Amino acid sequence: MTEPDPYTPETVPAAAPPMPVVAPVVPRNRWKTAAVVLAVTQALTLGVVAVVAVSGSGQDASKDPKTFQFNGVFVLSDADSVGNSSSAGRCFGTGGYNDIREGTSVTVYDKAGTVLAVGSLGASTFTDGGYKGVDKCAYKVAVDGVPTGAGFYQVEVSHRGKVNLSEADAVAGNFAASL
Repeated sequence: MTEPDPYTPETVPAAAPPMPVVAPVVPRNRWKTAAVVLAVTQALTLGVVAVVAVSGSGQDASKDPKTFQFNGVFVLSDADSVGNSSSAGRCFGTGGYNDIREGTSVTVYDKAGTVLAVGSLGASTFTDGGYKGVDKCAYKVAVDGVPTGAGFYQVEVSHRGKVNLSEADAVAGNFAASL
C-alpha cells in the first residue's frame, strides 16, 4: 500500500481563521489596594496626632529644657579691617576680615570638638574710634539649641579659631571674643 502524499491539497488541512487580538484581562487585587489606602490613612492620622500633641501640650517645642541659647558679643577692632554703613550704623569686616559680617557662622563645639549647634553673627554696631582711635564693629551672638551638660564649650566665628568657655559662663551669656 502506498502512503498518501502529505503535501497534496487533499491532505493539507485548511488554514484556521486568525484569532482576534484581545488584551488580556488582569484581575485587580482589591485587598492590596485596600491595604495601601489603609496604610496611607493611618500614616496621615498619626502625623496629625503628633502635631496636635506637640502644639497642644502647652510647651514650646523649641524651648527644650536640656538646651539653652548661647549669647554673647564678638568684636572686630582694627582701623584697616572695619567698614561701616554710616546711614544704618551697621558695620562689616574688610580686607583680610571680609568674612566677618552679619550672618557669618558661629559654631559651638563640645570638648571633643563635636559640633553641638550652629548660629550666626547678629546685628552689628559701629563705633568710630575718631582720629588715632580704633574703629570697632560689635556683633550680637545668639546660637539656639545648645545642649547643656558639656562642662565647657568651644566657640568659633567663621574659621577664626576656637575660644574656650565654661558651661556656667556659656549658660549665663558671658561669651566675649575679639579679633
